[in-house]
Amino acid sequence: MESVARNKGIQKHVSLPNWFGPFLYAILGVTGSYLLGAFDTPNPEDAKLAKEFNAGFALPIFTGLLWFINATMLQRAYFCLDNFMQNNLDKVYSVDVVNMLRNRFKINLKISVGLGVASGITYMLFEGVLATDLRMVAIYLNLMAIPFWVLTFLFMLQLFYVTRYVIKHFLSVEKIDLFGIKKLTPISDLVISNTVLSAISLAFVPLFWIGREIPQLDKLIVATVFILFALFLFWPVVRVQRIIARKKRLAISRINQSFHLLFDRKIGENRRLTDDPERLRKLSALISAKQEISEVSEWPIDLPQSIKGILICFSIPFSWIAGSLVETLVSKFL
Repeated sequence: MESVARNKGIQKHVSLPNWFGPFLYAILGVTGSYLLGAFDTPNPEDAKLAKEFNAGFALPIFTGLLWFINATMLQRAYFCLDNFMQNNLDKVYSVDVVNMLRNRFKINLKISVGLGVASGITYMLFEGVLATDLRMVAIYLNLMAIPFWVLTFLFMLQLFYVTRYVIKHFLSVEKIDLFGIKKLTPISDLVISNTVLSAISLAFVPLFWIGREIPQLDKLIVATVFILFALFLFWPVVRVQRIIARKKRLAISRINQSFHLLFDRKIGENRRLTDDPERLRKLSALISAKQEISEVSEWPIDLPQSIKGILICFSIPFSWIAGSLVETLVSKFL
């Protein structure tokens, strides 16, 4: 009964994110930009109009994407952590974890609203795109920028919190078993899925730079976010590797000490090791144990997952290069 109640609680809270809402937001946002004249052919010498052209297209799409990514990341956290606890027979129920993650999501959303509004206004002032001239298209784009900044901060806060939560509650020295690396597969899956979502979000950044020089502030922001993503995403993986490597060293050190004790032990005068069946059995057991421990993998991510992670990381600059090439080709033919 307890297990059934737990599963019902999970099913109540965990559901696939609805893609229709983000998609509809993106479509309506781009339509609004078009109707208000954001896509009118800009004067090449007017940098402000060029920014409005890009923002009218990029802001609705990117905001819808961030909406979908935030929902997907939360759902993946539910799913992977529930699988991890089932594999490890943890006493903490999945429903409790789901409730904790949901409550923290609400807190992070409130924080993101404050940070998003403040950062969005500051950025628009710095870039000179604040609607001080009270044009409808400028006001519209200013309003569209606020949800973008809010969801951007929400994504970063959620990424940081989920990673920190996993390390604190599931990747302690006491809970990581030297021979239980396969039990960490759900955590590895969570790391990979968060990496995919981060790569997707960064791959769409060049939408803001179509047909214009990349601002220095944008370069600084993207570089900072990329570094933070890299640190946070693989923080659990590095922690697991360090803990398992330390446990391997300690285990092998104890076995080596046992070897020394076994060979230093004197049983009778001039008695050889081969003449003592008990010592031979102990020696064989120590050799087998040392070989088994030496072969234990220190990394929770296997080769296919490693290749996937590398490809995902390289896909970001490749997508930017490809986008630049397409833009260059289009500009030559238009």
